Amino acid sequence: MAYKQLTYDQRCQIKTLLQANHSVPYISRALKIHKSTVYRELKRNRGKRGYRHKQANLMALRRRATRAFPYKLSHELLSFIKKKLTNDQWSPEQISGYLKRENITQISPKTIYSYIWQGLQTRNYQRQDFDR
Repeated sequence: MAYKQLTYDQRCQIKTLLQANHSVPYISRALKIHKSTVYRELKRNRGKRGYRHKQANLMALRRRATRAFPYKLSHELLSFIKKKLTNDQWSPEQISGYLKRENITQISPKTIYSYIWQGLQTRNYQRQDFDR
């Protein structure tokens, strides 16, 4: 079974079912997800005022955006990639090919796209947007 992250709608449903005093096993069956996923969601994303779906979604997005990159991406390598992307206008495919051809390291274009995407995500979710 493939791992899938909870959606905003699922978090809304969790909040609603919790307010209706349903148990975690009931919620997991209703959403067709494993009960450990619900328990983990509640543990990671419960604030001082209980589980709030908007806050939980922002917390999850922020964690995802600040997740560490693979060990292959050292600071020097990240600087090189950033320089090639911005100054030289290379594509991730070109950067990946160059690094492999020069026997520097093997990084897939997908990893480089993830680096770009994480930079965009981090900028979008740095605000403290919790509902109050």
